[in-house]
Amino acid sequence: MSNRWTGAQQRAIDLRDTNILVSAAAGSGKTAVLVERILNLLEYDHKDIDSMLIVTFTNAAAKEMKDRIQKKLQSRLSELMRSGEAFSENDREKAAFLKKQIKNISRASISTVHSFCIEILRQNFQIAGIDPAFKIASESLSLILKNRAAENTFEKMYENEDQGFLSLVDAFGGAKSDRGLLDQMMQVHRFIQAQPYPQEWLKSQVLSYQLAEPDESEEKKLRAFSESIWATEMKAQGRLQLERALGQCEKAIRLCSRYQNPIPYIENIEDDKVLICEILQSLESEDWVQYHDRITDFRQSRLKTVSKKSAEQCGYDQAVLDRIKDIRKNGIKEEVQSLSKVFSDAGMIQLIDDISYMHRHVTSLTELVLEFDEEFTALKKEHGVVDFSDLEHLALKVLEDDGVRQSLQNKYSYIFFDEYQDSNLVQETIINAVKRDNNLFFVGDVKQSIYRFRLSDPTLFNDRYRDYAGGRSTSSEKIDLSKNFRSREEILDFCNLIFSKIMSEELGEVDYSDESHQLVAGRDSKGYDDNIELAIIERNPSSSASSEKVESEDDEDSSAEEDTAADRDELEAIYCAQKISRLVSSGKVRYKDIAILMRSPKNKAKLFEKVLNRFNIPCYVDFRSSSYDRVEIKCLLDYLRIIDNRNQDEALIGSMSSAFGGFESEELIKIRTSYPDESFYSAVQHYSREKHDYTAERLKEFFSQIDTLRIFEKMWRLPDFIWYVVETSDYAAYVSGMADGRQRMMNIRSFIEKAGEYEESESMGLFGFLRQVDRILREKGDSPEKSMLTDSEDAVTVMSVHKSKGLEFNTVFLCDLGKRINEADLKSDIILHNRLGIGMKYRNSEENIQSDSIPRNQIKMKKSLENISEEIRILYVALTRAVDRLYMTGVVADADKFITKTMKGDIDGNIRKHKNYLSWICSVLVRDASGTVLRSRNQDVLSEDEIFDSGFKYKISIYRAEEFEKTGLKKDRGLEELREKIYAPGDIDAAMLAEFERRSGFRYEHISDTLTPGKRSVTEITKSYIKEETPYAGEEIKINRMPVFMQDKRLFSRTEIGTIVHMIMEKISIRPHSTESVSQEIKKMVEREILTEEEAEAADVAAVSGFFESETGRRMIESGRVYREKQFLMRHEDIIAEGIIDCFFFEDDEIILIDYKTDEIPDPEKYRSQLELYRNALESIYGARVRETYIYWLSRGTSTKM
Repeated sequence: MSNRWTGAQQRAIDLRDTNILVSAAAGSGKTAVLVERILNLLEYDHKDIDSMLIVTFTNAAAKEMKDRIQKKLQSRLSELMRSGEAFSENDREKAAFLKKQIKNISRASISTVHSFCIEILRQNFQIAGIDPAFKIASESLSLILKNRAAENTFEKMYENEDQGFLSLVDAFGGAKSDRGLLDQMMQVHRFIQAQPYPQEWLKSQVLSYQLAEPDESEEKKLRAFSESIWATEMKAQGRLQLERALGQCEKAIRLCSRYQNPIPYIENIEDDKVLICEILQSLESEDWVQYHDRITDFRQSRLKTVSKKSAEQCGYDQAVLDRIKDIRKNGIKEEVQSLSKVFSDAGMIQLIDDISYMHRHVTSLTELVLEFDEEFTALKKEHGVVDFSDLEHLALKVLEDDGVRQSLQNKYSYIFFDEYQDSNLVQETIINAVKRDNNLFFVGDVKQSIYRFRLSDPTLFNDRYRDYAGGRSTSSEKIDLSKNFRSREEILDFCNLIFSKIMSEELGEVDYSDESHQLVAGRDSKGYDDNIELAIIERNPSSSASSEKVESEDDEDSSAEEDTAADRDELEAIYCAQKISRLVSSGKVRYKDIAILMRSPKNKAKLFEKVLNRFNIPCYVDFRSSSYDRVEIKCLLDYLRIIDNRNQDEALIGSMSSAFGGFESEELIKIRTSYPDESFYSAVQHYSREKHDYTAERLKEFFSQIDTLRIFEKMWRLPDFIWYVVETSDYAAYVSGMADGRQRMMNIRSFIEKAGEYEESESMGLFGFLRQVDRILREKGDSPEKSMLTDSEDAVTVMSVHKSKGLEFNTVFLCDLGKRINEADLKSDIILHNRLGIGMKYRNSEENIQSDSIPRNQIKMKKSLENISEEIRILYVALTRAVDRLYMTGVVADADKFITKTMKGDIDGNIRKHKNYLSWICSVLVRDASGTVLRSRNQDVLSEDEIFDSGFKYKISIYRAEEFEKTGLKKDRGLEELREKIYAPGDIDAAMLAEFERRSGFRYEHISDTLTPGKRSVTEITKSYIKEETPYAGEEIKINRMPVFMQDKRLFSRTEIGTIVHMIMEKISIRPHSTESVSQEIKKMVEREILTEEEAEAADVAAVSGFFESETGRRMIESGRVYREKQFLMRHEDIIAEGIIDCFFFEDDEIILIDYKTDEIPDPEKYRSQLELYRNALESIYGARVRETYIYWLSRGTSTKM
């Protein structure tokens, strides 16, 4: 972006002595404006950096902010120093001041709220009542302490025979345990941490259920309800929906009245209108019984008949008739009847009595959560740790001290708050405690508030925006930055088109019709064709009713049927792969310029990766699932479970069939069928004792090893023991040889680190650790696996929309648009809301009655709207990541049926009813003049007056699944197709039929020979070429090493050191290097968790720097096209060879191939066959000649030309 600021930007930079809220649209340069304002305060106003509090959302953002400010200050200092003879005394003073700011930047208050709170607590620990040497609890330790606190709390309640607690267990514990209540307790405790004073907030919720006693009069009960928060919310929500229903009535009446003879339906609509007005009158007068009865009794009159003949005579348009019917059913009727869901098929007085009855449950739940909080706090104090919630709440406690608060107010002349839309009430309260009257500068965009699941509260931004915009304070001003300097104008037009129709104050919590919220092009860009496309992929247009149910909007989980999910996801991935291949081959973009975004890539990211790899497209999946969900960890866990307790059938089968046991499926079947009536463990024990075959001997050996490990487990530290299991079983070598072997080993190391963290806080050994893991898996917790991506890699990024926030990509693919938004939080027995409080189901254990309640239903309706609003904002973030190209994809079962659904009703209603992004986008585009592709699927639904003309360009394509199957990825139906042809209706040739049956029934007698693996690594292949008489060829020299637990420092084998060096050569930046620069880059790899500190120490820095100083290294640096760690598959003789090429680069369109070796004694002939395979693979893939091939001997710093 140019430094020529817009008027709004300049005002945000220059304005002084007032509170400022900058509402900055996506790509509007908000961070640049914030930094420039800070620089101007430093340079021109001579304010010290120490006098500023700059709050960012993440530590990474804080570091980037510091770096930006420091570089800008250094740049301005350099300009000043270059003035030569013109360098005045004033310039000298200014230079000295800038040097001081540069020096102080490292200790400036540029941090997250949490870091700011730590600073407050370190200086005022005595007021907070904590240990001055407090530590921040790791995620694992926090979870351990939380679970222990939960167990202690429940044990105490059971011991005390607390009746309120026991009633809660009966009501919310679950069918066979108290697990349900424990989960609800944890959920409530987590939720209240977003309140400044969580205990007080929780206690206050009891009052909202304290209405009237059961024996009091109905009049008193109704009066008490009218004064409750539930009545206030019911009135507000009811008024909103009833007025919307009246609006639908008016729309239908206008359609009826457009003809000289109004359509007879008008009488029915007028009847509806009268009934709705009566309901609204009851609501406004707070006659709750009447309102209840009128809502639940609402029935529409039978629609007047309009015959085909009368319609033709009066000139009625069939599309208009259908539209009125649709409005009456899906607009008027649905709006009114959805309000009746609040009442749960019970009378009004009964519902009020239910609320009063639940007062005891809310009271008991509050006491339970407070008891848990006290127990959890005690455990944290015992361990000398605090968690992130404690930081904020303890800082608030400190800030209640007048002296501390005044000191901070005096210190900070200016307070900056970046990403303000993602703050919560606790953080707001902290900032309000240290602010002055006119020193606040907030920057954010409420349209990008997408962290409600982390308890952020976008209403804080909106409230401040309204206050500042309304001029309620002379010392406050809001500034809108609408110009987008990121995206092409066509993309901005498309975004404005979509969000002007779907984002409102009610849905999205932003009035996008206000021009201040719309995107304005800030960069010059020439348009080009097809840079925006919506691709609707039709999976199965002739699907059955069951298949259609997959797309049903009324289905609670219409994300997919399991048997079709893979196929559906693969269709989108193939579309992306084809498009990417064309874009990259045309030279328009590089792989690294492309991102594939999904709302939730958890179940789909790996499938996309697989398809992209089949198209030879390098990709990086930036979605990190729990490391405990990884196959290498699951296998290890099964084995550890058997070591702890072998009588576990599922774990026993898993460990026996994994690399730890190595048993074949046939052996497991043989054991099972030999003793079919016993548990698998018993069958194994009997088999090993009673049989005398090879399998029985292997079983004895398997369990003998487990018995030995059980002894070691009692003697050693837990992490050392697990390392011993991994290394002595050759599991490390097995995992390293798998696809993504390095990543998998990192996951195992991370797993063992967690075992160490557990042992530091618990003393229950392997048994306790496995219990802890089981809890984490139940709660879907655990930290993610570690990332290995570096900036220099040319690869397509696959990531979630949340991960993409703050980023931009030249080309964006937004996929999985057809997935229904997640509303799992609305299904819980207890639902929470920051304003309405606690909403729980009515559960009466004494009378065995359960039903929904007014509080829970009111909160459910409110949160449903908030969820939709959040999803609209997530869609906004996704679409605004694109710079030049935007492609959107979604899969439907039947395009015609899907598009017809989006035509019915209106856009607002469709957003509420059809809860997926694809329906929302299509509901808009189908009504745009440019959306003819969609309307052509059903011309008779929309009337002419419902079509608008945006004038914007975009492409809509509807693809059939078969079009993607033509890519060569189609499943082979061979025999199935032949059978269909032979058995087709008509004359059947008996001889041909007999021959077909003979051939199709053929069974190969040597089927076992076909089980030999058809895919082998290059290393395996080349080993077979080494002559048998070569000394030690193919042998592994084993060295007796000291056990891990006895080593002061971990020892690395030569092979492991070679792997470490290869990792460094893959990740290090391509530029001239010295030993110092290599050491710095290795240090960064440790920080990014690519290497451990031990691995970094073992690395041969001189060998790496020596390569870059060699002639081969210099040639690589000078090349513009360098590839490292390139995976490939190719046919070699009668098998598929797979391998990874260390490095190659292009010179004059020819390839130079390099292979790194760490051998102490160079023997190039040993690798000739391997390099020949690499050469063939490269020439086949790139169609270019491999001109030269080198082996670079890292240990000697020399190269051999092959």
